[in-house]
Amino acid sequence: MTFVRIIDKKFNINGKAVPFLSGEVHFWRMDPERWEPALLRARDLGLQVISSYVCWDFHQLRPGEFDFNGATNPRRNLKGFLELLTRLDFWIVLRPGPYIYSEWQNNGVPAEVASLHRLSPAFQMLARPYMQAVTEATRPYLVTNNGRILLWQADNEIDPWPHWYTEELGLGNKPGIFHEFLRQEYEDIASLNQAWGTNYTTFEEARGVTCMVADRPDITARYLDFARFQHWYVNKAAEWATQTYRQFGVNVPIYVNTYSGVSTQSWSEMENLCDLAGPDIYPSRELSMRVDEHRAILEAVRFTRTYSCLPHIAEFEAGIWHDWLPQVGVLPPNHYRLICLSALLAGTAGWNWYMLVNRDNWYQSPITERGLTRPDLYEAFHQIVSLYQAIDPTTLEKVTPVAVTFDTLQRSTTKPGQELLQSLYQADIDYEFFDLNQPGCKKPILFYAGGSWLSRQSQLNLKRYMEQGGHLMCIGSYPYLDDHLQQVNLLEIAHPQGIMGGFDTGALALEVFGGCVQSSSIGNYCITSGTPITA
Repeated sequence: MTFVRIIDKKFNINGKAVPFLSGEVHFWRMDPERWEPALLRARDLGLQVISSYVCWDFHQLRPGEFDFNGATNPRRNLKGFLELLTRLDFWIVLRPGPYIYSEWQNNGVPAEVASLHRLSPAFQMLARPYMQAVTEATRPYLVTNNGRILLWQADNEIDPWPHWYTEELGLGNKPGIFHEFLRQEYEDIASLNQAWGTNYTTFEEARGVTCMVADRPDITARYLDFARFQHWYVNKAAEWATQTYRQFGVNVPIYVNTYSGVSTQSWSEMENLCDLAGPDIYPSRELSMRVDEHRAILEAVRFTRTYSCLPHIAEFEAGIWHDWLPQVGVLPPNHYRLICLSALLAGTAGWNWYMLVNRDNWYQSPITERGLTRPDLYEAFHQIVSLYQAIDPTTLEKVTPVAVTFDTLQRSTTKPGQELLQSLYQADIDYEFFDLNQPGCKKPILFYAGGSWLSRQSQLNLKRYMEQGGHLMCIGSYPYLDDHLQQVNLLEIAHPQGIMGGFDTGALALEVFGGCVQSSSIGNYCITSGTPITA
């Protein structure tokens, strides 16, 4: 049997290394006569990997009946597309869903399924026949069967969608799967009441708080449980989809993709449930239309390096959906050079360009749906591929003594630490992130970019880091509560004896590596342990 593994940030197929540099082509949205011209242009770029969704809604003729060979419509000829990719010597990333989104009606699932959330037994019962059918149709093309499919996506940007499935999830006026989560999170109803400050007699009485409410710290703990629920839900859905495809015979690496932020999905936990997880990133024109956009890209890529065996961008912008054009703008060649160089700077090992080829409602890609090229963009993409191959980012080592850490759940709230992160960015200081759920940080300087609460285990991890000789820097904020907002200060950082404020121009401006962190108040420490640093 041929084996495919992820080794040294590449796919390894019986000793042959294949980098994760891919382009997305949606075969069912193109004239099949144009498949080969478009793929030849992709090969001329130097790409070895092609990725594509498979659309459940399009391939299903009626429940339980599917066309994957084009008998009813030549655009349904998935097998023919895979045969062509094999003949042209491409490796393949297959993305069969169940969900694909892809700017398709009902996000790619049939209408009878769209009213059901992913963990609904009814949804899973309806999805299994499709998942089994697409696996059986494509099993001969798996690398393990001497085919070309080296990576399989279990599901797409998994989200509980609480604004759509409020009642079905138990977040409204009736019990649901949210209450199953609460039972797992708390030993008994008394523990929930203690955390929430309530007096329920059963878990079914609990009602979710699904947004942060200003001036209501009394319900913050309840909101944090909603944020935990989202991560829990996403993990359960990823685990189900992965295990279902494994049962049906998918024995190549399986991956999932995420949003560009960590508030809805826990990237590291998702990779632990399959083989690979990475974000989707879609910047605006030359990173000019959103606040701190360039910094956000660098941080997203850096964060993948904390947990992933192959830090990558699962979907990286190449062209844009019609409805996003006002938010993103027209994308010139320099846009692609800028975002790809930025991703390499941050430490990515690869990406999948979405979309490499135009389609019905997507344009500004380097290759048109007719198999022609847009010369200005195509040349920029060719430059980027050549650079990628010349430097081989999978072999590079990031040299920096600095790391930054925060709790991913905090990114569901007020996103503390932004001034510190902005200061490091302005000073052009590169760093690694440290995921508090991963093994110990090896960098001598670790900045805390979190808020006042942090779980007991995470506080212990930071304490262990300091005991082993690391230097923890807390600027403006430090953890003295646990993640249920109870007083826990395992780092033993003393509270100030007083706090002075009311300054018209700010109380303190601290330069950090040339950047500036400003504060509207000053903590007054009359008594300090050790040798104080004064200013």
